[in-house]
Amino acid sequence: LTVLSINIYAKDFNIMDFSRPDKYGWNTFEKRQKAVNDLANRQKLLQLYEMEKQDIVGNVMKSVIIPGWGQYHAKDYSKGQVFLGLETVMLLTSYYLYEQSMNKYDRYKHATQIDEIHRLYNDASRPYRFAQTFFGAYLAILVYNCYDSIDTTNKYNAKIWEKIEKKSLDISITPTGLTLRF
Repeated sequence: LTVLSINIYAKDFNIMDFSRPDKYGWNTFEKRQKAVNDLANRQKLLQLYEMEKQDIVGNVMKSVIIPGWGQYHAKDYSKGQVFLGLETVMLLTSYYLYEQSMNKYDRYKHATQIDEIHRLYNDASRPYRFAQTFFGAYLAILVYNCYDSIDTTNKYNAKIWEKIEKKSLDISITPTGLTLRF
């Protein structure tokens, strides 16, 4: 039954209907040749774009390794500096407060009187909470940095495409009028 159904559908396929060049407006050889040349020009533009565009994943990884590096690479230097500064301040502040907390916690572990134990524990827990808060802020900024790196790279790639299109703008005068081609 399957073999018969395949044969039935195969008889309805007409190669001439499938490959009609006039359905694309290619009634003459010149029109077909013009379409082929247009396609070749567009492929050249695409090759130029592929050579100059930046990889989104690469820029995100750069921003994870060094804050703002993805933005620097995409030529948005001010954003790169802001992310570098913010993430560095948040991470160093978190580390500083964590170290303070651990120093106070070590004193708490060696305390012997109950009043001193309560006071030292409270003294150790406050910087620890602040350290966690600053580390959480660092992680939030890091996540936003990755998102912004994607956005910045997309904008950079869009500018590259616009620049390539402007360079390839072709105006010619023909007997029928002006032809604008890009």
